[in-house]
Parts: sequence; structure tokens; C-alpha cells
Amino acid sequence: MKGDSEIVEAWFDQAADYWKQAITLTPGNYSEAHNWLKITGRFEKKEKFLLFRVYLLEFILIH
Repeated sequence: MKGDSEIVEAWFDQAADYWKQAITLTPGNYSEAHNWLKITGRFEKKEKFLLFRVYLLEFILIH
């Protein structure tokens, strides 16, 4: 059933893309999804940097 595991992995990758978009749009929310992305290795350094910039911008705008 190797084909099935590849299909499942592709669906998880698609879910990861949607969660990344949601986290970028509303930083500070979806902590469980953020943790899942880190645990499964679907959250890359580039994305961490971009998310940090979004958090920083949000902080600056609030204060």
C-alpha cells in the first residue's frame, strides 16, 4: 500500500500549507497547529523568520 501512504502524505502536506496561511494571517492563534507543523518538520526556517516578522509588525502596530 505504498501508494496510499504517498496520498496520505500529500494530504498532510496540503493541510500544512493551509495551516501556515492561517497562522500567517492571524499570528498568536492556532498554537496546536503551529506545534504540529514543528513536530512533523513541516515548518521551515524561512517560514519561522516570516512568522517572526508578522508577530513583530503586529506588536508594533498594537503598541
